[in-house]
Order: sequence, then structure tokens, then C-alpha cells
Amino acid sequence: MTDVTKYRNVSLSNETYKGGHLLSTKMFKGLQVSMSQLIDALVAEKIKDLKLEKELKEYNKQILDIS
Repeated sequence: MTDVTKYRNVSLSNETYKGGHLLSTKMFKGLQVSMSQLIDALVAEKIKDLKLEKELKEYNKQILDIS
């Protein structure tokens, strides 16, 4: 069974999934990464771009308290 303290699930449309695979080959220089790895990379990049690292730490505490 999945450890819900470490993992969550997400559903994507077929078009988004297809676009994700194309995007991953461009982002990772032709390497095919999993959709989970792509989403991890995109979220981390956006968090960094928006300078939300501190806010993310606070938000994580809220999420873990709810679970």
C-alpha cells in the first residue's frame, strides 16, 4: 500500500500526459523520465522561480497536520 505521508495521486488528461512526455524529452535532453519525475521537476522549478521555498515549508506543515 502507498505511504500517504510520502505520496499523493494525480490524474491527467490524455492530452496533458502526451504533452508531458514531449516536454520531458526537451527538458531532460532526450531522456525519457517518468511523469512523476517530470511533475516533481516542474513544481520545484516553479517554486524556485516564484521564491516560495519558505512558504512551501509552512504549507507542508499544514498539509501534514490535516492528514
